[in-house]
Amino acid sequence: MAYNAGCRIRDMEFIQFHPTALYIKDSPKAFLISEAVRGEGAYLLDKDGKRFMLPIHELAELAPRDIVARSIFKQMALDDRPYVILSLKHLDPEKIESRFPTILARCAEYGYDLTDQVPIAPAAHYTVGGVISDLYGRTDIKRLYVCGEAASTGIMGANRLASNSLLECLVFAKRSIDVSKEYGDLKDVPEFKPLYHKDPAAADDYYALKAQIAHTMNNCSGIIRSELLLSTGLNLVKTLLKGMGSEKNEYYDEASRKLLNVVYLIMTGARFRRESRGGHYREDYPTLKEEFALHTIQQSGKKLTTMPVNEKQNF
Repeated sequence: MAYNAGCRIRDMEFIQFHPTALYIKDSPKAFLISEAVRGEGAYLLDKDGKRFMLPIHELAELAPRDIVARSIFKQMALDDRPYVILSLKHLDPEKIESRFPTILARCAEYGYDLTDQVPIAPAAHYTVGGVISDLYGRTDIKRLYVCGEAASTGIMGANRLASNSLLECLVFAKRSIDVSKEYGDLKDVPEFKPLYHKDPAAADDYYALKAQIAHTMNNCSGIIRSELLLSTGLNLVKTLLKGMGSEKNEYYDEASRKLLNVVYLIMTGARFRRESRGGHYREDYPTLKEEFALHTIQQSGKKLTTMPVNEKQNF
């Protein structure tokens, strides 16, 4: 919505993937298994029961998040199955029960025993980029503020530290509220009603498209990317965008266009960045390149541009 309104969007190619989400077949939601579980000593095992992280990184299961997620993704392909095993059977079960009661209970809901072993797979976790803002949530549009995961505040690089979301969501939210008071208190705010309240049946078409796009993103712009994959995904997105308007359904058209615009921004930034950095990994450009030590900027009606990392934002 902010992109369509004219705001600049920054660094959308950087997506953080959590390495260990509980694998639940055909479920649209993911339950994250805390990295503290691996910190406690859990192993990642392939289909033969072997620890595949040992030859990959000196820290094995405790390697950086993006390396672990990428390694799991590759191992899933080698094993030809949509998960690997997170094993705790060698650890003290009483300690696991007292240390991770919530995770233990949630796994049990799906029939898994955390003190033994559970199937896991990486899951898209946090969007590092977003709508450019200053340190008070101001955007390119007067009186429009942004905070949380939708914002690109400048506090992150190409990856995300574990608790930066608290800073983005809480600190910047409070700052946005404080500075917005110069416009006075909001009055007579209209009630928000989602578009599908007019035609609930139309949501089915949207969710079908969403599932198709999720599949495309996993395959073409997920943990491992390449020129061929990204170009394939972008061609599909462009085709779908051109088709918007053929459906005489307000909900489907508007909601679908917004979804496709976000996908387009992510893929366009990823194709431009011919290197691997942080949460962005290109198998055809696996190393970091200094000429790409910059931000990508996308704005409606304009070609992708770049911005020096330390450039100060004025709003």
